[in-house]
Amino acid sequence: MSLPTKFEGWLACPDCRSSLQYSNASFSCLNCHNNYLKKEGKIYFRSLEESNKLFSNKIKFKDKDGLIILLKSFSKKWPKFFLFLYKIAAPFVGKSAEKFAKEFSGNEIVLNLGSGAKIVREGVVNIDYDAFPSVDIVTDINKLPFRSNSVDGVICESVFEHLLEPEKTVAEIFRILQPQGKLYVVTPFMLGYHASPNDYFRWTEYGMRELLKDFDLKEIGIAWGPTTAISSVGGAWLSLIISFGQKTLYQIWLVFFIFFFAPLNRLDHLLKYHSRAIDNSHGLYFVAIKK
Repeated sequence: MSLPTKFEGWLACPDCRSSLQYSNASFSCLNCHNNYLKKEGKIYFRSLEESNKLFSNKIKFKDKDGLIILLKSFSKKWPKFFLFLYKIAAPFVGKSAEKFAKEFSGNEIVLNLGSGAKIVREGVVNIDYDAFPSVDIVTDINKLPFRSNSVDGVICESVFEHLLEPEKTVAEIFRILQPQGKLYVVTPFMLGYHASPNDYFRWTEYGMRELLKDFDLKEIGIAWGPTTAISSVGGAWLSLIISFGQKTLYQIWLVFFIFFFAPLNRLDHLLKYHSRAIDNSHGLYFVAIKK
């Protein structure tokens, strides 16, 4: 998917936030004169020489979670295949990004930050540091190339936990959203370490309230339920037992148990109705409004 032309007028220099002018397959900042290339339908707000974080030659099979990262990066080159595996492994039982995106018309600006391979809906602009096939803007999401108060909606699924300074990203989201603009966030809760390429944080309902304190939280719910949480931790525990201290064997078993327990995880479609299920869930979703 290439970036719709109508969105280009809302772009701004990520360094000085001044307007950009398009010419000769690149965008130039009218203030600091930085140049940003447009190549194969993507706009690069980082150097093309910089390595991608997830699919680069720097990640090795024997690295910590190396096998899992390599499998992720490989499958994300084919978005539909990746999403097929993703949905099989862990059923999403809450309000989806697709449903959130339907609240917007085709004329509104909606961004998917840290999109990876996922296409939520036609017209939603995909933004990621890695140049996956479905990504429109390649950039660091702590320095978003959009004008202040210019965006109608932001989607951020399973991203905050991989950010060393998520407060900076939240501040950037707040800056670019229009007043009453909507934010949709999904974060893990009861989940072990998972590299992508690194993993830093987990949030409870109240922890996310604190992180999004400048927003008005309108909706909080279960993304993946308690069964998925148990099977995730249980699969990791079994992998520890039967891998006999071998890191590579541990990763192989971990991938096996992700799909072995997948049918059991369907119980979460029932458990999500329990009033206390949110306290033991694999992940949560949040819908917030810019005050």
